Amino acid sequence: MGVFYTHEEVSKGHVAQPGSHRQLAGMVLGVAHRHPDIVAAALYGSTASLDPRMGPTTRSDVDWVVIYNDKNPIGAFTAIREIKQQAEEVGCYARLEEHYESDNMYGQPGQIDKQYIQHFARVIQRSPAMVVGDPLAYMDTTPMTRGELLFSVRQFLSAKAGKFALASTSRELDPKVAQRALELPVAITRKVKQVLEPFIPEDFDTEDKRGMHLTAKAILLHPDIARLPGAHDALENHVKLQQFDYNYTLLLEQTLKDGDIQAYQRAIDRSRDEVFERAFMLSKAWQRVLDDPRLVGEPGSSVLE
Repeated sequence: MGVFYTHEEVSKGHVAQPGSHRQLAGMVLGVAHRHPDIVAAALYGSTASLDPRMGPTTRSDVDWVVIYNDKNPIGAFTAIREIKQQAEEVGCYARLEEHYESDNMYGQPGQIDKQYIQHFARVIQRSPAMVVGDPLAYMDTTPMTRGELLFSVRQFLSAKAGKFALASTSRELDPKVAQRALELPVAITRKVKQVLEPFIPEDFDTEDKRGMHLTAKAILLHPDIARLPGAHDALENHVKLQQFDYNYTLLLEQTLKDGDIQAYQRAIDRSRDEVFERAFMLSKAWQRVLDDPRLVGEPGSSVLE
């Protein structure tokens, strides 16, 4: 959704170029079609988008879900590892964002996020050429109850808060965690929008990042939500992280033009602590919103009723 590149990757030119995402997509679809231990797979996200306005950019990754043979998972993993190596050898530096599940996961309740499944199902229906087999056959696609939705969102926010608390106290910069911090406003909005549908004036596609920013702001500025503890902090930290993400894109583009790697690293060093702290505070603020009894409390007291 928003790749973060280390200064080593930028200095070596190991960043995605125009056409890299489709090139990598073709490679992974090829191995999925021919490998016996990959039961089903699908590409989604910007690489599979039919809308050119939402197509891949330098910072896009290649979203891929894989259903592997549980009796021989190493066969699938080995094949995917080899494809990644082959991609780099031919100068294709688009990055895979993978989601792996075994072919017996249907019998393991709670293994996969059902909100993710609903999002994923809508996307692959639009891009059948990007699908191998029937990945949805291995997923529980029954609608979620309101209680399940709330549990899913709260679990997600709690995990994010823990991740960014750790990152805020670490001396090392984990590029994957940095990526997760910059994409957090959109990721959270995709989770909470199903719970808070009554407060959304326009239903944007979850693949539309701009739409997700507008959705979050519409929710948090709604009179019934804005008065809840946490709403103001959630809006403030959402906007700050959105700006950091925008600024990072500009920084990356400028560095790729002028090659000033030292300036690139200095800019990252200046902002990294605040980015992680803002990500932590955004997660906690949304937790306070969803925990407020006026929103999800006793029957007759909820602003949803």
